[in-house]
Amino acid sequence: MRKGSARWCGIGIGAASLLLVASVGLGQPAAAPGPPSHRSQDLLAWPTATAETRPWAYWWWMGSAVDEKNLTWNLEQYRQAGYGGVHVIPIYGAKGYEDRYVEYLSPRWMELLRHAVSEAHRLGMKLDMTTGTGWCFGGPNIPVADACAKVVFKTVPIRPGEPIRTDIPGRQVQAAVAVEASGRRVDLTERVQPDGTVAWDVPEGQWTLYVVSQKSAERRVKRAAPGGEGYMLNPFSK
Repeated sequence: MRKGSARWCGIGIGAASLLLVASVGLGQPAAAPGPPSHRSQDLLAWPTATAETRPWAYWWWMGSAVDEKNLTWNLEQYRQAGYGGVHVIPIYGAKGYEDRYVEYLSPRWMELLRHAVSEAHRLGMKLDMTTGTGWCFGGPNIPVADACAKVVFKTVPIRPGEPIRTDIPGRQVQAAVAVEASGRRVDLTERVQPDGTVAWDVPEGQWTLYVVSQKSAERRVKRAAPGGEGYMLNPFSK
């Protein structure tokens, strides 16, 4: 019994020691955790929404049949919905409202655009605009020479002593190369005349003239806004 009591006593003393240590530790006030660093706060903070980071909307001006009152109302609706900006797209008009169409880039049209920009700024929004109307880019200021074009390939048999006629206006010719049956080649591009003839004396042999020319594709801006009608621009014209 004594030995058993001694063992239990030892266990009790050990437990009491642990409780004492624990009580001493608990009796001391715990150190308050320090505030998180500014860096961790920045990483976890939700970024401030700006006009650039909010959603934007395409803003179709059908026939540019718009006015100041409704432009303001539309922009206020966009702002209340949380939009940060709008992208103006002048486009073809709605049937039945032809009397309200405003010609693209006319003085009145510019007044309306200026009003929209001013109102967007007042509401803390941004506004930009597509380049031109409809698609692809073009309009009444695009001449035929700069309009969309297509490539035309033509072969013309030529013989010594005979004039060379391509039947293609010289300004449309992009390249003209004479090829002899043996494979010999002569670049005649610079010899093509305005009337389509070629100033070159054909030497002996079997020759063929290969002509590459550019011809207007007669393509016009699709779905153009009133006042924006015209040829599509050929981006390779210059």
